[in-house]
Amino acid sequence: MRSRRPAGTLLLASLTLAVMGLVAMGCGSDSGSGSSTTTTAGSGVEGAWTLTTYLADGTQVAAAAAPAAIDLVADGTFSGTTGCNRISGTWTGSAGGSFTITPGPMTQMACVDPAGQAQEQAFTTGLPKVTKATVSGSTLTLSDDSGAALFTFTEGPEGVEGSFTVTGVNNGQGAVVSTAATEKANITFAADGTVSGNTGCNSFAGTYEVDGQSLTIHGNVAATMVACEPDAQALEQQFLAALGNITTWERSGQQVTLRGNSGEAQLTLTGA
Repeated sequence: MRSRRPAGTLLLASLTLAVMGLVAMGCGSDSGSGSSTTTTAGSGVEGAWTLTTYLADGTQVAAAAAPAAIDLVADGTFSGTTGCNRISGTWTGSAGGSFTITPGPMTQMACVDPAGQAQEQAFTTGLPKVTKATVSGSTLTLSDDSGAALFTFTEGPEGVEGSFTVTGVNNGQGAVVSTAATEKANITFAADGTVSGNTGCNSFAGTYEVDGQSLTIHGNVAATMVACEPDAQALEQQFLAALGNITTWERSGQQVTLRGNSGEAQLTLTGA
């Protein structure tokens, strides 16, 4: 991620440069003419980016409800999501210069949302056409040879804090499943270390701790005791069991996966 300097540091740096400029003017040539050179450091592309628009049939289209996202790592690899499937690959280049991105392995889940299908198609076919990247503020634009903006992204989000809709729950048999009951489940990781949400039937609350990519949800989770329909009750049991098995987290845009000791997905989430 690009670092941001505190406002006070920028002010001090500006005053220092101003004084240096005055000294340089005082030491100018005999003709009295002076010159100055201003260098602006370019921003890198490394970090997490969430899709905002993509080009389709010459028109900029807004990202789907579950937007695509990429995380460009400094070692030249990237991971991300099409909004439906996980994708990874490699990239080379820099902001303001030539840039190429080469998609690699991708999962093959069916995308039932038409908008999601269109987004995935544009994403997978458009990434190999990218030849230039530009960064302006918190916006990344990937363009082709003609200068057309194929994709625009907004910076972030990062971290596990926030509110999420549950999209999949480990069923205890090695599979992450989604049902009609799953759509009612949600979870929120607050900045104060508390975790809360709804299992699809009952509310729950507890505490959590993050250390790098490690995530521990402590055993103090408490839930209300409302009677649930059979499907909701089954989901609740799986959901609470999954919470106790979580050891790591990973994020790509709005998509978060919480995993267990062996790397198996326990919960899949999307930003609410």
